[in-house]
Formats: sequence, C-alpha cells, structure tokens
Amino acid sequence: LSVPGRHEVLDACASVCLVCSLLKEFGFKPEDFYSQISSALLTFSGGKRRSEIVGKIPLKNNKNVIVIDDYAHHPTAIRTTLQGFKEFYKGRRIIVDFMSHTYSRTLSLLKEFASSFGCADEIYLHKIYSSARENPSDFDISGKTLYDEVVKTGVKKENVHYFEEPLSALPSVIKSISSSQDDFPDGFLFVTMGAGDNWKLGKALIEKF
Repeated sequence: LSVPGRHEVLDACASVCLVCSLLKEFGFKPEDFYSQISSALLTFSGGKRRSEIVGKIPLKNNKNVIVIDDYAHHPTAIRTTLQGFKEFYKGRRIIVDFMSHTYSRTLSLLKEFASSFGCADEIYLHKIYSSARENPSDFDISGKTLYDEVVKTGVKKENVHYFEEPLSALPSVIKSISSSQDDFPDGFLFVTMGAGDNWKLGKALIEKF
C-alpha cells in the first residue's frame, strides 16, 4: 500500500476478502482477477482527510517536508495513525498539529488525549474547536488544559507548543523545520490532525515556502 498504517492493511485485506466473495457468488474465479485487485491496491492513495498528502515542500540536500491532513480526532485514532506514520515514514521528524474538537469529548478523554502523541517528535496544540451543540462557558477546560496534561506525560516541554489560533503557530513551525534540517536523513512529516480548521496551517506552511 502507498498509505501508512496497520489499520489500512487490515482494511485492504477485508476489501480483498469481500471482492473475492462477491466474485465467487457471481460465478467468477477470484484468481482470474488478482492482477486487477493488486493494481487497485497499489494505486489507492487514501480518502479525503485520511492521511491525505496535501503537499510537499522541497528542502536542501534532496530532503522535503511532506504535509499531511488527517481527520483523526479520537485518542485511539490519533495513536494508531501516528504509529502508522512512524513506521511508514522512517527517518523523518514527525511534527503533529492537533486541534481538539468539542469541550465534552476533550474533558471526558483528557488523559487519553494527552497520552496519544507518543509517536510524534514535536506537538502543536490550540484552542478547542467548539461544537454548535455546546456552550464553552459550561465547561472548565480549554486547549491549554490539554497542553498541560501532555507536558505531564513526560514529553520534553520544548517539544510541546501551545498557540491559541492555529495560524499563529506558523513562524514557530517554520523555525523548527529550518533549524533542524541536518538532523533527519529524509526530512519532515508535518501533520494537521483533528476535526477542526487547523488544516489551514498546513496550507499556509506550503504557501510560505
């Protein structure tokens, strides 16, 4: 597969099983279609906002920054997706920008969220992306609360950043990439993650370079 993650491998296997079952049901031999199935898997590039590569930024010495947008907004999905990136994009510094969605979810899963970034080398966090169903004043939690919890997990404080607005983080992200290009053989992976509008930061990063 050209998309990362063991969960994607499992999904691909399930898809192949389904296709083969349908072929048998309609009187065809699955082995006669193996080449088409294989070709389809090789060309599959993922769905919108699911490990979606939105751009590549060239750097010196043939390195680059791969900019990805992913909709993962639950701790399990965040952890699984980042683990897939870690395995698939070896040799790259993984910088994740996460915007939590809904105050109630962030509050009820605070510790799970805080511990879900273990495969990231650098973390950017922002305000909570609110839902129309919620009144922020009803909750005693903010994006800064999540930042404090992430720091408690033992992550080096200099590798965790908080900016209320996503686009405010742009200078810091550029500085991080520019100052450590020699330390990673393949470059960087910059991931905007969540159900909020922090995807705009990835777009702004591409435009800036």
